Amino acid sequence: MVTVLEANQTEVTWYIMSNQSQDVQALVAVFPISGNAPLIGGCNLEFPLENDANLLVSYTTTKNVVEFQWANTPLGPRSTPRQIMPTCEDQVYQDLLEYSIHVRYLPGNNLSPERYFEALRKMLTPEDIIQNGVKVSSMTNRDISQKPEFLMAAYPGTGVVYTMVVTAKTPTGIILMFCTGAAWLGLCCVLGVVGVFLSFLGHRFFKTVLLSVTVILSVVSATLWVVMYEFLGVATISVLLSGLLAGYLFSSIVFYTPFGNLSYWNRPFNYAMAFTCGVLAIPVFILAYTKTLNILSCSFVGTYLIVLVPDMFLSSGMKYVVLTSIRHSTDISYVNVLNTAPFTIKEIILTCVWFLLFLLGAFIQFYRDWGRQDFPSSRRRCGRRVEPENDRVPARYSVDPEEDSGEDPDERSPLLRHTVNGHHRDRALIPPS
Repeated sequence: MVTVLEANQTEVTWYIMSNQSQDVQALVAVFPISGNAPLIGGCNLEFPLENDANLLVSYTTTKNVVEFQWANTPLGPRSTPRQIMPTCEDQVYQDLLEYSIHVRYLPGNNLSPERYFEALRKMLTPEDIIQNGVKVSSMTNRDISQKPEFLMAAYPGTGVVYTMVVTAKTPTGIILMFCTGAAWLGLCCVLGVVGVFLSFLGHRFFKTVLLSVTVILSVVSATLWVVMYEFLGVATISVLLSGLLAGYLFSSIVFYTPFGNLSYWNRPFNYAMAFTCGVLAIPVFILAYTKTLNILSCSFVGTYLIVLVPDMFLSSGMKYVVLTSIRHSTDISYVNVLNTAPFTIKEIILTCVWFLLFLLGAFIQFYRDWGRQDFPSSRRRCGRRVEPENDRVPARYSVDPEEDSGEDPDERSPLLRHTVNGHHRDRALIPPS
């Protein structure tokens, strides 16, 4: 709440009221703002207060909308008469103001009042915000169509403090708490078991991997993909599936970083094309080495599934690497949402574990399959070699089996037995092509 002090005014009184019937805790912080700083919320047109410096937050399960009001011109020193002159239409002055949003995340799955007030104390003044918060994005009021709002990604199970700073002088903030996703723990454990299988035995059971991976898409496509490999026996086409899955995870990682918050990706076409290029990056560069591509893809995806298990119990942000990409594909307006995922000590440890497991899984699979056939042969191709379609021998090439007479060979006995017209019998059974 902003209160403008008149000249020679030394006291101000605020009243706090709660609608709850029980006692509640509150944190009250008062600090002065220089008269040369912009008046936050001075150009208020929608919020209840005359000079409303609050942040209004509306949220869904996937994103938060943080709304604010444009700032007004500085009031000047208190020694001079003060008159608030709105300059919202003064584009020259509005161009000088920059609105930046800062975030600070609370420890995952810890929504206690102590953590709540501790986070607020660390985000009160501009100095505290710069030291303890992370600047996510900024905007100006240069474009008339620009709305005073920020779209932020939501991460259930994690509390977050949003604070806005105008020209690094006057802060205003709000804190949000989200419920956890405990209902997904069972599914996450199942995915962890699948991840162990993919990481260490994925290439060994190649056809099982094809079926398991494509089940994510649909049962029909899974069956068709395995049947296609059985009839064609072309490993390059089949390996492309696991390579694309690894490429999807790689592209999700790239756009999960601050690189994904660039304003260039606010257009759906730009984002879709760039994300597709990221998906194709891994298959295009390694597709010539099909065995290597399959082993690396299985280890890369499988170890990520393993890491998801402790991620769910620790309430860290590793799961949002893929969830953010899924949100982009299901919500066309999500391209304007800023990705502000936390990257604390828990995420750092899980990332290191992911990398080490990836190296271990790839090494074990390369070692197990060293010197073996790159891919299992399809049954149809094996059948063609063992039981050819033209295995019927014409009558002119048929030979009655020779009975062993039991006599000792002499100078008149043929040197090569079991022959037909000078050719070995086994070769004579199959006509020349």
